[in-house]
Amino acid sequence: MAVRRRAQTQTEAYWRRDFRLRPEDLESIYDLMLDDGRPRLLDDLVCEVMERHCRREAQARLSAEAQLYRPREHYAAGQEIVFPNLDYATGKVVAVRPGLNPRYGEFSVITIAFQGREGTQDFAAEFKQPHPLNELNEEAPAAEEGELSLAELCQRYGEPVRQALVEALPENPEFVPYDSQWFLRGLLPEVHVGHLNLAEAVIDVAGHPLGTAEILQQVELPAAGKPQARAFALNLALQGDGRFDNVGTAAGPRWFLYNLEPPAVASKPDRLQPDFHTTGRELAHRESLEIAQEIGDELDELAAAAPAAQLPESGKISFVLNYPHKQSGTLPLTRQILALFPSGEYTRIPVHFVDGRTDARWMGWILPQEGYGWGLGEWYEREEVPAGATVDLLLTKDPYTVVVRCEARSRRTEWARVPRVENNRLVFEIRKRAYTCRYDRNLLVGEPTDRPRLDELQQYYRAQRLHLFQAIMSVFPELVKLGSQGFVHAKALYAALNVPWRTGAIPVFAELARHACFDPVGDGNWAFDESLVDAEYTTPEEMEARPSSRRVDVIHDRVLRYGSLA
Repeated sequence: MAVRRRAQTQTEAYWRRDFRLRPEDLESIYDLMLDDGRPRLLDDLVCEVMERHCRREAQARLSAEAQLYRPREHYAAGQEIVFPNLDYATGKVVAVRPGLNPRYGEFSVITIAFQGREGTQDFAAEFKQPHPLNELNEEAPAAEEGELSLAELCQRYGEPVRQALVEALPENPEFVPYDSQWFLRGLLPEVHVGHLNLAEAVIDVAGHPLGTAEILQQVELPAAGKPQARAFALNLALQGDGRFDNVGTAAGPRWFLYNLEPPAVASKPDRLQPDFHTTGRELAHRESLEIAQEIGDELDELAAAAPAAQLPESGKISFVLNYPHKQSGTLPLTRQILALFPSGEYTRIPVHFVDGRTDARWMGWILPQEGYGWGLGEWYEREEVPAGATVDLLLTKDPYTVVVRCEARSRRTEWARVPRVENNRLVFEIRKRAYTCRYDRNLLVGEPTDRPRLDELQQYYRAQRLHLFQAIMSVFPELVKLGSQGFVHAKALYAALNVPWRTGAIPVFAELARHACFDPVGDGNWAFDESLVDAEYTTPEEMEARPSSRRVDVIHDRVLRYGSLA
């Protein structure tokens, strides 16, 4: 049966152990770009290099007389040898002599004259010591040896080649990168300051981000070169100019101007900076965990939790507006809400919001890594959307356009908790407010009558850096006064704490479970016993049993660790 040696470029060992990026590889990349005048993705260059090595080996194997070099083999003068570790260079043995190093025992030294090269080079032969080149694959029946396609080779073994290119290309001044693309510096169309000034004006007039192709329609670069080269040159120039911000992705840039971006996009509003953090180690009652899920605060989502949520078939996702987001004109970005928007390596996504009632349209921003979106402040005011209201977001055919609406109802008067400042401390009072949208009564926070004083008090409270229990103790008694039974609903406590501070629901509910002065009495309500302020429960069993409680109506609910599967 005919046999052939398996191609070394078909093996993982070659690419991970024997492959070396050679000057000839970079020359082939240079020639490729020079011939077609197009920038190339790094992945394309990886496959180009791998294809070249495969082609070189195939050419070397066409020589029936050539033999793959192995240090352990015996070679004679006049014999042709192929060297896989030298880019499959072919050479002829011109001399053989004994080796002179007693450390390795008896071996030979062969002198090789390579084709197309001046001079000679010495190699070991009949070398019995362990050596990586002695581990080349044995011969295998040709009919049983299936070869991987170039695409499969690149996918399986391309990483060492990629790493070699990542290190070598920046060292060569001929090549210039834009993100994951590379091109020849000498083929770049000139982009001067006049072009950049015109690009700035084009974006300024548009008032929204533009793609590179849209900008090129009005910024005429030199016609020499292909469209891909002009787009590469413009992207490179815009990236290097401090006026322009890529709010798309590197593969699909969308250019905007930093001076047109609102401050809330440049940096996270102070009102959204968390004072108390959810860790995933909190212990809370089962009912509290269910209530936290109803609230849906983005601060309660754990980084190591499940992947992004699936978008419902209805294309609609709702959220409950809390006080910090109401005051900042922002919306929370939970995993469910993020499913509405394009996924990818975005830091900022410019979008258009559309009023579901009037069809009015305006620009907003989604900041996935920061956990919030911006652009709803005026809409909240115009539609009289209070903190505690339910807001709907609806997907459209355009992934960068979202309809925002509140479920309309006839105007209804509600007794709402309204925050105000009294004697330099936060208090709440019950006042009548009229609303036309759906809301959660326990989460409802009325608009304060003296916002500036409340903002000053909020800054003062946050500067004190109180422990969460201290913050709860400053708010809970105020809320007790507003109810006839002396109970405080867990949602109401969460909503009130978020007036001067910023916290998720889970840290609050964990404090309620841990401290003996609070007792769950059912339906999300909690009672307070001032005599037990200094007593704490340390185990889930104690938190469930509430042994220090003097109440007969206490609920013994199961306590779970947040984030667990129990």
